[in-house]
Amino acid sequence: MPSLSALSSLERALRSTLVLSVYCRSDAEDPAARTVWRAELLHRLSALAREHHADGHANREALRTAVAHVSAAVDTIPAATLMPGWVAFATAEGVHFAESLPVSVAPGAWWGVGPRLAPLVVALPRRHPSVVAVVDARAVRLYAVEPGGVQAVETIQAEQRPGAGRHMGAPPQPGFHPGTRGDVGADTAETAKHASGLRMIARAVQRLEELAGPDGWILIGGTHDAASGLAKRLSPEAQLRMHLLRGLDVHATPAVIHAHAGRVLTELELAADQLMVAELLEQDAAGGLGTTGAPRSLSALGVGAVDQLTVTESFIIEHPELAEEAVRLALTTHARIGCVRGEAAVELHRAAGGIAVRLRYAPTAWTASRASATVEHGRDVLGTV
Repeated sequence: MPSLSALSSLERALRSTLVLSVYCRSDAEDPAARTVWRAELLHRLSALAREHHADGHANREALRTAVAHVSAAVDTIPAATLMPGWVAFATAEGVHFAESLPVSVAPGAWWGVGPRLAPLVVALPRRHPSVVAVVDARAVRLYAVEPGGVQAVETIQAEQRPGAGRHMGAPPQPGFHPGTRGDVGADTAETAKHASGLRMIARAVQRLEELAGPDGWILIGGTHDAASGLAKRLSPEAQLRMHLLRGLDVHATPAVIHAHAGRVLTELELAADQLMVAELLEQDAAGGLGTTGAPRSLSALGVGAVDQLTVTESFIIEHPELAEEAVRLALTTHARIGCVRGEAAVELHRAAGGIAVRLRYAPTAWTASRASATVEHGRDVLGTV
């Protein structure tokens, strides 16, 4: 999955170069239909060649060579591969980036100066890699959630002290005392066991917060008491990003863990999207550090005032040039970029045409008035900046 830093590197490396940008998808359930995208790609590339037929000889030859590079890259993909999305950026010198995507993207092909990056926004990681802890009284198993599954990271076990509490008391010895009863040995063993469990939990808390980073989700499953105990010992900030996985057995396979975590993460991310969009709309209405609509969002991006750009997939599809300009400005000014889904996307599209920004600071002057950013019902007033 491409990262924001990878997009920034591509933009810097290719911003002044003629680039062939190609997006494909092969998400058909029928295996027999999974090769259709190859034929569709050939049609798009042929149409692109006809579109640039009037260009100069050097431009036409550069496009022809870039198409050959992309075709060679496509030939390396196994036939009938189930591939939600695929992207490639090529120049006359070769393919600079080619990768399958875990999400479906709108197919298309473009030839021009710089890579076409806006369609790739839908595939950006939404958060830090999330982490799952499966815990019982004896061990905490940590997994990193990745697009294709979960990856085992570490197992933290409670310490086992050999010999602790193996007897119920010392036998009596003549001339001394009648012997200790078993309670002392049992208490000692129980105390050691409790201390070992606390050390295991403390280590697990440290590793969970390290792996999740400042904004990743922390999912905890396993036995009820152990999972609840671990959750309560997280820092207050981490607890805001924590969710208990009810019903996840300690013996669950990685596939089961991934399926369980995936469902919960989708729900959490959609809810987070709704909250973020509501906050942006509220900030915009109150004149705070949130602005919506294309004119004012692009204006803020142009002066480097944006901390995060938020768009919908429909905005990228319906306004490709505006979306491309917004993404390029965001990358140039080191702003974060995200694409919201679900009800959040519906609301952002309805209220602001599908684009909004969170500001680092309020610019002193705007090139478009606040009123021009409003999208009235049934009337598109995106305008131009």
